Amino acid sequence: MKKIYIYVFLILVILIGLIFVIKVCKEDKILEIKETFASLTVASNSYLKEVNEENEKSKILIYYPETTYKILNEEILNLVKSVAEDFKYRVDSFEDSKLDRKFELNINFDTYEYDNYVSYVFYTTIDDLGAHPEYHIATVNYDIKNDKIITIDDLSAKNPNLLNVLSNYCYETLSNEDVIKEYGSLEQLKEGTEAKLSNFKNIVFTKSGLIIFFEKYSVGPYVLGDFSVTVPYDKII
Repeated sequence: MKKIYIYVFLILVILIGLIFVIKVCKEDKILEIKETFASLTVASNSYLKEVNEENEKSKILIYYPETTYKILNEEILNLVKSVAEDFKYRVDSFEDSKLDRKFELNINFDTYEYDNYVSYVFYTTIDDLGAHPEYHIATVNYDIKNDKIITIDDLSAKNPNLLNVLSNYCYETLSNEDVIKEYGSLEQLKEGTEAKLSNFKNIVFTKSGLIIFFEKYSVGPYVLGDFSVTVPYDKII
């Protein structure tokens, strides 16, 4: 009789677990999400989330943070969902049924803190069966004190000369890089560091300064990879 009770209890536990998983998947819509471990060092009380999905045509592996800040969570989740949905659309649109390898999407991230700001930089790799994978960078910055997302547009609105300062500083810094001198193009570098919002959209706040991220192709040939420049705060005040 005791064994029967044990079996019934185990079945109930399994059913409750299945209902919970279905609910989570439905809420997030795109993929199964699970907590992998708690206690990220940046933005205490945050959690690392994992998206892991594989089928006959594709593999998806995404890591992203979930914090205690609703607006920040929404911004991050919208970013992740947008990339994942675009990737899945590409896979579904591919008509050749004979694949020598699978489509792959990977997203990982780094975290930074400075003053009242929490910053995240997301690195995306997409293998869509082309000659080489795509690499993209996207950043999210959150002002804890004012409960809002901060972008380069916000900083530029407060400091109309900011883009010129960033442009000059980044050009001078990168033009002195040995790989740029040897393999790069100063014309491409000048275009990639021109004083435009789109060139400086990927920023994070750190203790050492404002870091600007430049994707592959933006300031140099693909083979040189991506670049980053740390601009001290005293240069942009």
